[in-house]
Formats: sequence, C-alpha cells, structure tokens
Amino acid sequence: METAFYKDYVADLKKRIDDLHQNPDDFQVYDLQMEILVRKAQVSYALSRRKGQSDGLFFVNDTSSGKRSQLGQDVALKMFDHFFALGQFLAIAGTATEQSEAEFTNLITAEWTYPVCAVAFSYRKKGQPQAQSMKMLFVGLNNDEDAELYTRALNQPALFVGRRPFVAQQLWEWK
Repeated sequence: METAFYKDYVADLKKRIDDLHQNPDDFQVYDLQMEILVRKAQVSYALSRRKGQSDGLFFVNDTSSGKRSQLGQDVALKMFDHFFALGQFLAIAGTATEQSEAEFTNLITAEWTYPVCAVAFSYRKKGQPQAQSMKMLFVGLNNDEDAELYTRALNQPALFVGRRPFVAQQLWEWK
C-alpha cells in the first residue's frame, strides 16, 4: 500500500494558522486545537472565538512524571512552528488498533524518536458563506527518505493515509 506525503498540506495549514494569529479580527469564529508529542512531553495549544468571546489555553504535560504546567502562548506556538518546519509529513489514518494509548503513542512516535502532532482547526472568516474544518494527525519527519524508512520500520501500512484527499469519520482534510 502506498503512503501519501503531506508536506504541501502542512505548509498550507501553517499559512492558515499564521493568518489566524496575524489577523484574528478577519475571523468571525474559530477553534484551533493542537497537541504535539515530542521528547516525552505533550504540548497543548487551544485558541477559540465564539460569540465574540476569545479564549486560549497553552500547557505542557511531562508524560514521564505527569507534571503539568502552563506555557506562554508564544512559547507553545514556537514548538508547533518548529514541527511545521520539518521536511516531510505522514498522516495517521485513525483506524482502530488493539493497543493501549501508551502503546499506540510509543508506536507512532517510534519510541519518542519522531514528533507527532494532532490538529483540529475550524473557522469561518467574516463574509464567508460557510465554515471550513479539518482534523488530522501528522508524524513529522526530516525528508522523503526518512518517511520511507519510518513506514518500513513500523511495517503497518494500514496505519497511514495512502490516498488523498483523506476523509474518514474521525479524521479529515479540509471540508
């Protein structure tokens, strides 16, 4: 089974996220939720506006100790900027596995070797007739060769999105 690359998609996603941060008043409503697993830590970033009320929450959870602490928005965003700057991305298909959450995390991060980022983003810009949304889970890799080595090492082709655009009940590209 072939595995789809997502570098172009993530670059477009990053532009949309940057637009939200640079021009928040252009958006009527938005909900941006991102979580990244990197170096045995989970960094969470949540930003929303509904009915004129804006809210944000940014924190890090040390998965080893369970210690959770708040982060400044700029510090949290830099973690995601670094992820989005990687050279290639694969998307997890979201199919059910027989594994626990910890086992699944160890699998997709290759024992914490690769960062994994979940992004759920919905928004409606002022003047747009309808909202747009996406929800995907990406593995960040250095380049195409690294992506191919990663997929071969995991040897679970059904785990990854093979054909784009991807739409499933739990995960989907822009709609």
